[in-house]
Amino acid sequence: MGISRARLDYLLNRYRTGQASQEELQELGVLLQEDWDQIDPRQPADHINWRQMLEAIKQKDRREAPVRGLNRSGWLRVAAAVLLLTGAGTVAYLYKKRPVKHTVAYKTHTQPIVPGGNKAVLTLSGGRQIILDSTASDTVLTEGADVVANANGSLAYSRSTVTDTGVVYNTLSTPRGGQYRLTLPDGTKVWLNAASSIEYPTAFKGKDRTVTVTGETYFEVAKSARQPFIVRYGNMAVTVLGTSFNVNAYPDETGIRTSLIEGSVRVSRGDNTTLLTPGQQAIVDTGQAIRVARMSNPALVIAWKNGYFSFEKADIPTVMRQLARWYNFDVVYENGAVPTDAFWGDLKRDANLSDIFAVLAKSGIHFTIDGNKVTVLNKH
Repeated sequence: MGISRARLDYLLNRYRTGQASQEELQELGVLLQEDWDQIDPRQPADHINWRQMLEAIKQKDRREAPVRGLNRSGWLRVAAAVLLLTGAGTVAYLYKKRPVKHTVAYKTHTQPIVPGGNKAVLTLSGGRQIILDSTASDTVLTEGADVVANANGSLAYSRSTVTDTGVVYNTLSTPRGGQYRLTLPDGTKVWLNAASSIEYPTAFKGKDRTVTVTGETYFEVAKSARQPFIVRYGNMAVTVLGTSFNVNAYPDETGIRTSLIEGSVRVSRGDNTTLLTPGQQAIVDTGQAIRVARMSNPALVIAWKNGYFSFEKADIPTVMRQLARWYNFDVVYENGAVPTDAFWGDLKRDANLSDIFAVLAKSGIHFTIDGNKVTVLNKH
């Protein structure tokens, strides 16, 4: 039978949000099994992790119970292939080597750790700081030549008349547990992930448009042939005319990654320069060398901007670093032992941490929470 795209999108949305009934899940499983060849995994709906979901649902025993976990023989066992936490709308596909039974332990006095939200600090040229969050009312002020407006988790600089005053710089910073959106005076849109910052002029007056960032940022650059857009981070720079790309420059990650979604960019470090095409990622981990890799799924890189954690064969430290930044907690490993499990899947960023941990616990990874400290337990 041929897939009705409208029906498929409807079922996938019900699946992603945790609202699908057992009958709808069964229908989705049947559709995906019988029309496997018609699915284009390069076009995921709402960033559903197609590869893992389709592989799971394609199994023979999925037709009868699409939400049941799987066990496969061999060196890699699959557990809790598709888990839905309907209350939080959390979707995950978790793969592990060996099933281990534990219980999730929480300190009784610990308050729930809630997800992050729209919050940032705007530092003006004179050092004055303005707290921006979802509870603040709209703020309008004059800084240099431009008007700044804050509303609904976004900050926008208008194209007002430019004066002859010198270049005025502002800095927008997000804490751990914060995110924010920024529209620069040239119309370029910037998304800041948790624990990130961007320094920028309030008017682009020179031969280029240069900003400096830390942490993780996503750009949709307004085109201007006469003013290239330059993003600096550490001793690296990305130069573009108009494009969409993601920069991950967290100091606790294994390397600095520049991921091109659309257009073209030039990535430079010292005397080394490379050009990227869409779907490519420039990686710098040690030394000055720039390594270029093809991304298997670019949607994974920008999932955070769209409200998801998205993992593909991610190890526990990778998962925990992302969670710690967004939920603002510190991570320790029991006796210094780090589990070696790998994970695939999508988790909604608006879920409570307890719901996230309940998903991870299904695959044998367990935790204790004491105040703001999360301990990843050993497997016994």
